[in-house]
Amino acid sequence: MRSRDKYTDLDKALKDLEQSISRLAEINIDVEEISLRVKDLRKEHYTGISRWERIEIARHPERPGAHEFIKAIFDEFWEVHGDRMYGDDPAVMGGLALLDGNPIVVIAHRKRSPHKKDYAEHNYGMASPEGHRKAARLMELADKFDRPIVTFVNTPAAYPGIEAENKGQAFSIARSISTIAAVRVPVIACVIGEGGSGGALALGFGDRIVMLENSFYSSITPEGFSSIVWGDASKKEIAADLL
Repeated sequence: MRSRDKYTDLDKALKDLEQSISRLAEINIDVEEISLRVKDLRKEHYTGISRWERIEIARHPERPGAHEFIKAIFDEFWEVHGDRMYGDDPAVMGGLALLDGNPIVVIAHRKRSPHKKDYAEHNYGMASPEGHRKAARLMELADKFDRPIVTFVNTPAAYPGIEAENKGQAFSIARSISTIAAVRVPVIACVIGEGGSGGALALGFGDRIVMLENSFYSSITPEGFSSIVWGDASKKEIAADLL
């Protein structure tokens, strides 16, 4: 069993216990003491885990993705497609949304579809130049109509394939970053899972940067670091500590 599965199993058990406690509370049974104990168990559960274990949790397939956050946080969401130059990148989603009735622009890395594990169809959340151009297009739209921007970062890196390089991958990342720096509206960047390399920086920059528990934001993935330094990705756990 991988360490991330161990944490998932205990999380599920604690969640089931919390639901049982909630039902007891509904029939006026005093559950304050046991509720506090469950909270303590959860805190103890995550105390002292290794950095690599946190990365595994950040990558867990059951961890909520962009769709789940957008559905839970915003009242409405209208997705915008395409970069008006080449095509639509399935690794980046974005559009207009309402937050308590206030119009904003949302941009996010998308690793999969809701309730599916179709990672390959979304290139595992690794954006191509058209994805970064789409993001920049939405940022400029937000700036034009005075709409705050919220981004959700969840990617191991920008797509490193030859076709992406041929289309100007580095330039597209730089343009996305420079566009965030230039807009006059507030930008809140949220790291909800992985935040790896320039792909993360393309959306993970703004006036405020927040990170969820057991997420990470790094210049490179542990596997990439290990491969470059030692020529072997198997030393990823050591790399995670160093990063």
